[in-house]
Amino acid sequence: MALSDQEVLKQISQMVAFINQDAKEKAEEIRQKAFADYNVEKNRMIAAAKTKLDVEKEKKLKQIDLQRKIHISTQINQQRLKVLKHREEHISNVMDEARQNLLRLAQDVNLLSKIMRGLVTQCLFQLLENDVELRCRQQDVNLLNKVLPEATDKYTQTTQRSVNITVNNKDFLPDDQIGVEAIEAKGRRIRVFNTLESRLNTVKDNKMPEIRQKLFPKSKAASFA
Repeated sequence: MALSDQEVLKQISQMVAFINQDAKEKAEEIRQKAFADYNVEKNRMIAAAKTKLDVEKEKKLKQIDLQRKIHISTQINQQRLKVLKHREEHISNVMDEARQNLLRLAQDVNLLSKIMRGLVTQCLFQLLENDVELRCRQQDVNLLNKVLPEATDKYTQTTQRSVNITVNNKDFLPDDQIGVEAIEAKGRRIRVFNTLESRLNTVKDNKMPEIRQKLFPKSKAASFA
């Protein structure tokens, strides 16, 4: 039985409505999926950006901390160098003062005679040679000749050895070198330099730890030794 035109139009309308409804549902599904995908991607990007920011923040904090440590270390080293420089200057001043005191003591003729006699005797014991040449300051030549007999006697009595001593009257020690230089006269290969300055330097070299401890006692809180 053939459908009437009205029935055909009705079926067509129903089909169109169904298609439209299905299209709307499909569009809604697509929209919802797109929105869900958008949220997932947005959250992923936010998380990635946050992670990147956290990494950069941690890197910046480490750089700041490193710079802070470098600055502190630099300041400590600078202070340490200042303290060490001050200490070395103070030690140098102490040595200069000791040197000046020795020069003042040497102005006492009786004391200088005793000192010169001791220095000569030490030279003879160090050399243990039969022929010795002595040098001193030009102003001390007469004093040296005066103390020689007693120094020689002490050496001979102790070692049971004789010694022939010559005083150099042409080549003198500098004016700030109070004492003598003893030279093995024959070969002139062995020399003993025994002045107040050399003795002071020996004390400085050998006793520097004790000198530092006396001048700069170590603090319980900190030490720049």
